Amino acid sequence: MPLSGKQQSAGSAVRDGFAAAWFAASSADTRPRIEMYDTAAPGAAAAYQRAIAGGARMVVGPLTKEEVTAVIASQPAGLPVPTLALNSAATAPGMAAPAFLYQFALDPEQEARAVARRIADDGWVRGVALFPDNAWGQRLHDAFVQELQAAGSVTLMSSQYYAAGAKDFSGPLRAALGRYGGAGDRSSNPNQPLPPRNAVNEQASGPQFAFVAATPQAARAIRPQLRFQMTYDLPLYSTSDAWDPSVRAAADMDGLVFPEMPWLLSGGQGAPELWDATQEDWAARSRGRLRLYAFGYDAFRLAQQLGSSGGVAAGVDGLTGMLELDRTSGRVQRSLQFARIESGKPQAAGSTAVLFRDIPAENSTGTPPPQ
Repeated sequence: MPLSGKQQSAGSAVRDGFAAAWFAASSADTRPRIEMYDTAAPGAAAAYQRAIAGGARMVVGPLTKEEVTAVIASQPAGLPVPTLALNSAATAPGMAAPAFLYQFALDPEQEARAVARRIADDGWVRGVALFPDNAWGQRLHDAFVQELQAAGSVTLMSSQYYAAGAKDFSGPLRAALGRYGGAGDRSSNPNQPLPPRNAVNEQASGPQFAFVAATPQAARAIRPQLRFQMTYDLPLYSTSDAWDPSVRAAADMDGLVFPEMPWLLSGGQGAPELWDATQEDWAARSRGRLRLYAFGYDAFRLAQQLGSSGGVAAGVDGLTGMLELDRTSGRVQRSLQFARIESGKPQAAGSTAVLFRDIPAENSTGTPPPQ
């Protein structure tokens, strides 16, 4: 783990979750011996070599994508022991991952694909999307668009990028929404008011959903700005990156749908002692990092199972989701639940939402269309 340097907070959260699972696993005389190595100062490759030289029979980590790639590159003859990497390795297309490498990641691209499938299951057929203009946003864009195309029933009317760190999203929102945006505009000439707009007609032909890849800060700015732009309420989807589970309540985010960990949706069920610690003694340092504690907890359970089964792991009903090892790729697949923010708090969203029914354009009664 990176236990110092700029990734110290993330590494420490994963370590503490891992240790919590270790304490909960069994009695002291049957627990495996654990040695912790800091990857920050010597580098992940050197820390890995130290672990092997120290007699490690299994390695868990490292944590970042760059560190995982560095460890693989440092072992040209192959990994000497089973290694549960806590990220996905950057490998060339068509290149197989080395033997003994298992990859467990909180992958936002996997979440973006799951959200695309959820949108199709919810019955929406057209929508818009916004992504930050950086490498992370590009990866989520590619994963989301590819999965929508695979679904075959959803059309993305517009996809726009916004500047990372921005606070005003009116430009990208107007570009994404086109003629369906600008509902909050006011005429500069009080004697020439803007023509009235019909929400029912616009909903009949306009976007039925918006997907936003965003941090919690950006999402809380985008949500009200999106409402300001529209004559009707637009369902909003995102990955879990848009919601900080440390926040007690945020009513301005009501309606947001995103994948979430069962541990957070159930208020700590599955690891109540760890939950209590993050809510009380560790409350200050766990803020914004609750998912990493659950990630570390599940990493121990996966490692324990891999170690006892010789790499033939069955499913794990984890804090982060239902986990299954793809034996072909060595990647751990995570089945995701969905949450919807209601009264400022995440609630289980169920399997699907109510299907959208197209409303004929000639309906101009001014009343909300049935849904």
